[in-house]
Amino acid sequence: MPVLYTFNVMKKPPPADYLLQVTSYTRKRDWTSRSIGVWCPQLAPSKELTDQVNDWKQNNRLFQNWDGFVVSYLEEQRRKPAHLEQVYRWLEGGRSVALGCFCEEPCVCVRSLLAEIILQRLPQIAVDLR
Repeated sequence: MPVLYTFNVMKKPPPADYLLQVTSYTRKRDWTSRSIGVWCPQLAPSKELTDQVNDWKQNNRLFQNWDGFVVSYLEEQRRKPAHLEQVYRWLEGGRSVALGCFCEEPCVCVRSLLAEIILQRLPQIAVDLR
């Protein structure tokens, strides 16, 4: 049975068939040293949302603004549903997928939001949030 993993890209990746980095930026050093298979900036928040989140983090306001971010990010993803189609095909084909980001906590990270979106379409998939 396939598993949908989420993980912090600065830590050891999970045992998935496909590793996706869902960030709006990457550093070449992270890409090669962490074995991230595919960089998917199209699944990341827009630059505007990313800048807003970074501002909230610097001012210790991330948690109080998280719900608004979720609404904005989900709306961005609804406007570009084709970007998740390959992920759906891999999972439906029995392949495990890992969604990675730099965020420390999955509870305030787009990797968890993407997992929720995927589970709406594929509720039978096992999920491992790291």
